Amino acid sequence: VLKVKPLIDAMQDGSISKFRRYVAEVKLNNYDALKIDVPTVEEAPEQTYKYSDLIDLYLESRKNEAVKEVTSRRLACERVIEFAGDLPLAEYQELHAYDIAQAMAAQDYANNTITKNITYANGLFRWAKKNRDEYGRQYLRTLPWIDLQLGEFGKGVRPYLPLGEDELMS
Repeated sequence: VLKVKPLIDAMQDGSISKFRRYVAEVKLNNYDALKIDVPTVEEAPEQTYKYSDLIDLYLESRKNEAVKEVTSRRLACERVIEFAGDLPLAEYQELHAYDIAQAMAAQDYANNTITKNITYANGLFRWAKKNRDEYGRQYLRTLPWIDLQLGEFGKGVRPYLPLGEDELMS
């Protein structure tokens, strides 16, 4: 029999895995008396996750980072959608990363900025490969952006200009 208090605690905790464990434990112990049907992976409806569907979940996993880092990651994810489109995760290819790099280079971004943005955006793919949806299915099976060569995109590092004699004296 499902007890309401542990069920509510599990739901308020926001932890789907804690909720699933509780329901699974009750289901195992009281299989015949259980009145609810918990879907399994086999019974789960087909779900295709787009890049935008996972941005908030990905950023939530990075909540211990500085606000500036999380903001930079969100901006990088938005650039993926802007320059490569909001595709289902499995449809992204290496070429999309190069499309993003070319688009950012055309807007006069520095190579370091382009590389950092693509690394942050790639973080969502890495997160999706390590996590499951509410039915226990892996979000993404293979990483699309591995070993990218981004050195040719964007402006290079510019040296600092030396101070003039007047600037030094002031």
